[in-house]
Amino acid sequence: MNTKIPTNDRALSLIEVILALSILSMISLTILSSVLLSRRLAESNVYENTALTVTQGYMEQIKSMEYSSITDCLITGDPLPCKSVSILAIGPNIEEDDPLIIAVENVKTVAVDLRDDGTGNLYEVVMQYKITPVVTNLEPTLGIQALEIALDYEFLSPETGTPSWRSGSTKFVKSWVPTF
Repeated sequence: MNTKIPTNDRALSLIEVILALSILSMISLTILSSVLLSRRLAESNVYENTALTVTQGYMEQIKSMEYSSITDCLITGDPLPCKSVSILAIGPNIEEDDPLIIAVENVKTVAVDLRDDGTGNLYEVVMQYKITPVVTNLEPTLGIQALEIALDYEFLSPETGTPSWRSGSTKFVKSWVPTF
């Protein structure tokens, strides 16, 4: 009689199972950390784009001002007459005066997003934003009536878990050109 003792060659040993689980765990942790980093970077980009958009909004308002209005503000020390760029209120009159004082850090609270709290109520996500308009008269150096206007801005970004201030700047030239 030929009796064979069954062998279990196809079964995995405990060591092989533990080794496979540890490799799977390392791969899972790597993927999870990549997803979390990607989310943080995306959120950081939202804050950066919001700050740049608000700065461009102020820049467009200043570009549309008369040259003489800007020079008058330089002479008198009055703020540049701007309107609110970030909407924090909803209603029929959401456009509010939001003047910018030249050569002074103007602190603003800017709406970044509206989020649902899980119960159907919306709340605003806001960031701290600082903008400093710097106006340089180019007439003494170039001999033409022109102003270089730099808008230096900073915003509080929560990109790394610990909020940090990030900054940027944009410049343009406003010249005196008569309109008919």
